[in-house]
Amino acid sequence: MSINWLQRWDNPQPVSTSVLPDASIENVEEAMVNLAEFCQITLSEAQVLSAYCGIRQRRGDLYLNRFAEEADLSMLPNDLCFGMEGLLEKGFLQLFPANSLERPDVICLSASAEAALKFNRKDALPFAPENPCKREVLQAYVKSVCFRNQLMTLEDWEQFSHGFLSQATAAPFSRILESKVDKSEHALALFFALLDHVECHSYPLKLIARLFCKHPIDITAFRHSVFSESHALIKAGLVCIESSTDSDFLLRFTASNPKPIEKRYTRIHDFSEPVQSPVQKIQHAELTPKCLFLNPHAEETLNDLKRLTRKSAFARFNKQMVQAGEAPGLTVLLYGPPGTGKTETIKQWARETKRDLVFFDVAQQRDKWYGQSEKNLDSVFTEYRQMLKEQAHAPILVFNEADAVFQQRDSFDGNLMATENAMQTILLQHLEQFHGILVATTNRPYAMDSAFERRFLYKIELGIPPAEVRQKMIHYFFPDIAKGTCESLAQDFIFTGADLALFKKRWLLKQILNKQTAFSVSDFRNFMRAENKAITSTFKVGFHK
Repeated sequence: MSINWLQRWDNPQPVSTSVLPDASIENVEEAMVNLAEFCQITLSEAQVLSAYCGIRQRRGDLYLNRFAEEADLSMLPNDLCFGMEGLLEKGFLQLFPANSLERPDVICLSASAEAALKFNRKDALPFAPENPCKREVLQAYVKSVCFRNQLMTLEDWEQFSHGFLSQATAAPFSRILESKVDKSEHALALFFALLDHVECHSYPLKLIARLFCKHPIDITAFRHSVFSESHALIKAGLVCIESSTDSDFLLRFTASNPKPIEKRYTRIHDFSEPVQSPVQKIQHAELTPKCLFLNPHAEETLNDLKRLTRKSAFARFNKQMVQAGEAPGLTVLLYGPPGTGKTETIKQWARETKRDLVFFDVAQQRDKWYGQSEKNLDSVFTEYRQMLKEQAHAPILVFNEADAVFQQRDSFDGNLMATENAMQTILLQHLEQFHGILVATTNRPYAMDSAFERRFLYKIELGIPPAEVRQKMIHYFFPDIAKGTCESLAQDFIFTGADLALFKKRWLLKQILNKQTAFSVSDFRNFMRAENKAITSTFKVGFHK
């Protein structure tokens, strides 16, 4: 009797992943035995194979480290691991390796296994390599794949590595024993050797550190030993730093004893080197005057702040705050949707009051080194205090995208909790005793923690301009348009200054390409509709009540 072993796996009807998908076989144990006999595999391998085929229609890519969660398996962890290893070794499952934490290894059914199961052809079944040496290396590689995908513990991998290396004779494994490095390094050396031998690519230091270190302090020490070249495997010539990227080192097993050559990589960090300033400074004389279109209330408040921050007025403000027992600092929050002019408002404020700007972009100053993000944040206030001592006119300290660190504390991912809490504690302490002028901007005020909201003396919303302001904006950008047309367009569409500036650039390009000089109302309307700026659009911004 010919059995299509994949018939019900390919059926769109829901199928239990714990049973063999042939309707004529009712007993689960008998089904597994039949599948194992047909494929010439063990029962644990048959159960894993059945589970994989059962869920392959529900997902695209199936990550190896998530397989046990996706499958409906009632197997012991060791049986699952052995079954997966056997299917990979025998060629029933195919691996698409990845070398990043964000995208782990992907598994799929091999073409030969699918043909055998679908057409009941035993002659199409995959098979393991006949060469004992190749089979031994393949088995070790599969073990390393299971380890890096968390199907095998570090202790089990270390135990396997010691046994494998004690019997292995083929290069490059013999080099590990000949190097006479401590046995505690054999598991890591074998991992690198197998990756290089089979996958032929380097591996990120970040991933290696997480696999072989159990504690954050151990990770820091391991990384430091790599970039200082004091690690035992690097000193023994077994592992080299192949290259570096913007975010990490890439390590690789050396196929032969390396010759002394000049370095092919550049250090991306050294704790002995001074940390570069995380701020960007802009002199007020470099700022270009621009026309701003703000809501009446926002414009009125900003005009008051400009008067307050002129040199003589701000000196009186500081004196009065000290006499009242308060920190002599002015803290302001500008919030609103993108394109409403938050950053440009600060620049014009600084230009008119002749104050320099000190920009700190919170989102771009995250650092991969443990504790460095906190140091970057602390150094901003240290540097700003030094500038207050050296300059008679206090500069404006600007926090761009402030919600990246001001956000609500329960919104953090567990892996980031320690770093974010430390950064928020540092920030709250500095805001409590701040001297000078600080302005923060955000597009997401609703995401901010209430502890930070209370630290701002002024909170100014730069929202979507009302119709009368939008009319002035169109007339400013296109002075030749009739007043009635400006009024009609302002009533029909909701837009910001950034939207209008983008349209003008496209209009100018169209003039150059098509030699048109007249403003086209239809082009304006089509552009605004394409950008979803019709009057029916709604924008909500502000603090939760």
